[in-house]
Formats: sequence, C-alpha cells, structure tokens
Amino acid sequence: MLHQGVDIDSASRDGRKPLNTAVLGHVTIVQEYLNHGTKVNTADIEGNTTLHEAAYKGHADVVPDLLNNGAGVEFADENGSTLLHEEVYKGHVEVVRELLNHDVSVDFG
Repeated sequence: MLHQGVDIDSASRDGRKPLNTAVLGHVTIVQEYLNHGTKVNTADIEGNTTLHEAAYKGHADVVPDLLNNGAGVEFADENGSTLLHEEVYKGHVEVVRELLNHDVSVDFG
C-alpha cells in the first residue's frame, strides 16, 4: 500500500486513518507509516489521536515510537481527559511509564 502511492493520511468518515488501526498492536506497521511521514497528531471525530488509541487499548509497545515521532501527550479528549489521566485510571502501568519517561505533565489540575 505504501509503495503504491496511496495517501497514508487519508481518513474515513469518522476521521480514522490507517495509523489509527495500526497502533492497535502492529509495531512494524506503525514504524513503516512513521518512516513514510504519516501525521501522528491528527484526531478522529471524537478527539482521539493515534497516541490516545494505542494507550487506551494498552498497547505500550507502540507508544515510544509515536512519542519519538512527535505525538503530543497534552491533548485532551472530548471529555477533557488527558492521556495520563486515562492511563492512570485504567491501570496501564507500562503506558504510564512510557509517558512519564517522555516528560508528560503530571499536573492533574
């Protein structure tokens, strides 16, 4: 797909892009998209970025790649919850660890 000139940032009607699906545990595919310059900070219609998607489902294995490629950690979803809020609440220890390793703000305001 990437070698056939397909727009890797094209979105479906709900704003989801191929990267939104890839972050659900497909590390090699995520890395391939990132190597081809896909945008990591765009959000779907619910306000979730690809980093939100990966973290919400507990896929800590792709979180470092997203963070190292500029994924914003301070975005809040439509309910105003930051990623750190959600991951602490859900008990996703590995995701929380990755976020803290990338200096996410711990201010729970």
